[in-house]
Amino acid sequence: MHNSKREGVAGKVEKSVGNDARMSILSQAPGSQKVYQQAFQLAQAGAPLLIRGAAGTGKLALARALQFLRRRESSDSWFHLHCSKWSNQDTRLFWEKEKDSVTRVIEREAIGSNVLLLHEVGDLSSEAQVEVLDALKALRSRNRVGLQVIATTREDLGKMVQARQFSSELFDLLSKNEVHLSPLVERPEDIPAFVDYFFKSLRDELKRADLTGVSIEALRVLSLYDWPGNLAELRGALYQALVVAQGPNIEKTDLPQRLLVRIEKNMIAAEGLKKEKESQQMRLPQLPSEGIQLSVELERIEQSLLQQALTQSDGSLSEAAQLLGLPVDEFEQRFKPRTKFKVA
Repeated sequence: MHNSKREGVAGKVEKSVGNDARMSILSQAPGSQKVYQQAFQLAQAGAPLLIRGAAGTGKLALARALQFLRRRESSDSWFHLHCSKWSNQDTRLFWEKEKDSVTRVIEREAIGSNVLLLHEVGDLSSEAQVEVLDALKALRSRNRVGLQVIATTREDLGKMVQARQFSSELFDLLSKNEVHLSPLVERPEDIPAFVDYFFKSLRDELKRADLTGVSIEALRVLSLYDWPGNLAELRGALYQALVVAQGPNIEKTDLPQRLLVRIEKNMIAAEGLKKEKESQQMRLPQLPSEGIQLSVELERIEQSLLQQALTQSDGSLSEAAQLLGLPVDEFEQRFKPRTKFKVA
């Protein structure tokens, strides 16, 4: 039990990460490609790096991709600290019982590591933030200047610093270089590539060699969905589809029903906005082929609105002026009365 707790919170990253690397590199959107390229260049230079992005956007996969690419050129050793799990009260009690702290763990393990990976660093408690900072200072004092620190976060650390929820000193150390992974809804052109990757990896994992692919209709549904849970939600949806699919392809009916329900709601909402826009356009005066006298037409529209305001206010000049956002004297000056009105 002790070993499982240790491995879940912190440990050397030794396993092959080629698949995670391929997943991160899959993105074909120009904006994403630029982000990946920047991250790889910074990693190769040994510079500190903060990877920002909402939950499920692939921050950890990108970090592991950086490890994979660096290992092709050197024998890097990475130490991974899962900050969310470390800040868990039960976990901290376990480590305290073991007479250990973040500071001692990082100092001890990072001695033989080239890269320190802090996953979801925004989840660190105030106490743990101080411990991490103390560890990094201790390593620096031992001339461990070659230790690269890569951190991921779904939080806005800048705002957390302003709210005094995150150490400004630790933030300055981690945020010297930043890259941001956009939500999947902002890069829908990436969806087919990620679907292909997840389908193939999950097919191997679930031993579904009988499945050959994803149908066009199912892919259309996956492309229309807005994925609030990002890549993690996409993988989960495909996992379910692979479990229930009868083959040879994943069909629309194999996908989670919630996807279809949400898409329908979004389409209804979009159709409503479209109709409202069209209705507003229809209410606007249309220019006849023979043309108009603009000044005459504007005068007619203005008088109509002034008259409607007076009608709605039961002839009260002050209330009518307020409805149109005009001073009373300007309303009176503009209006050419056909009926009497009262000042209230």
